[in-house]
Amino acid sequence: MKRSLSTAIHWSVDHVTDKSWLRRALPVLALLVAFDIVMNAWQSWHDFRASDALAAQRLDVQTDLIAGRIADQFRDVNAMTTAMGNLLETGTLTDAALVSLTDVFGNPLRRVLVGVFDASDGHLLAGSSPGIINAVPRVGPFLARVRANPSAAFLVPVGWGERGALVVAKGHQNRNAELDAIIIMVVTFQQLLLDGVNLAPGTAVLLRDHENRVVVRARQSPMVSVGQFVADEGTARAGPTATTEYVHSRVGIDRLVSTRKIATGLTPDYWTLVVGYRMTDYRASLWTSLYINVGRDCRHAHNAGGWHVAYQPRAPTA
Repeated sequence: MKRSLSTAIHWSVDHVTDKSWLRRALPVLALLVAFDIVMNAWQSWHDFRASDALAAQRLDVQTDLIAGRIADQFRDVNAMTTAMGNLLETGTLTDAALVSLTDVFGNPLRRVLVGVFDASDGHLLAGSSPGIINAVPRVGPFLARVRANPSAAFLVPVGWGERGALVVAKGHQNRNAELDAIIIMVVTFQQLLLDGVNLAPGTAVLLRDHENRVVVRARQSPMVSVGQFVADEGTARAGPTATTEYVHSRVGIDRLVSTRKIATGLTPDYWTLVVGYRMTDYRASLWTSLYINVGRDCRHAHNAGGWHVAYQPRAPTA
């Protein structure tokens, strides 16, 4: 039977046949690309968690060190007030005795001024340095507070000099339980507490008393000053360790934060120490690695899609 001359015979110039090994390998290649993307996503998630855990451990160590120093200062302050009470009871209170006392309790992390005032009229009985009355900020209100509540001790952070200070006011009662003297101490340890502590870039320190007044601040906003009231800011969720949290501040800064409660000893109150590590700082290298992986995965996905299109069976042309 003769073939019709009008019948067109089409020859494909496509060198890839239905049995092409590459076309058969396309599903495997796509699966490998998907597996690589999943593995990179899992590795990035694991790296972020590991980085957070390492940062939290370092943060806890630094926070414990600073909290320990603060607790040591409280113990020394309590011991000094007890020693001054003994001087009053033995009648040996003099300027020289107070100078000797501050030398005994000398501490490279602290500077102390001490004055003992008469409870009735507020005149100075003895001081550790000349001009102690002028050195102590707002002596009058502190004397009045102790007279109003002789059995209580007061610890108040105040702006003083460049760093601020903590004023300790405590009354002394004689054997008849009568207020006969008032002890005033000015303790300056604002930055000295952080000497030798290797704080990482992006780390901020904040110590507040029980009324949320700032006592110590480091690497905080210049708007935050000693004695200022600063309430808790932002929202928090559980961190990698029991003593850390992820905190998103109201100004949009994310920090990994470690918190400690510190007993004052002189009062029944606890102070709050917060050391925060800015997350964008310790995660910077991880984000760079993540961006590189995402770019590589996008390239692999693009190549796989190109292969899929290039090696699809072609319909015969009319």
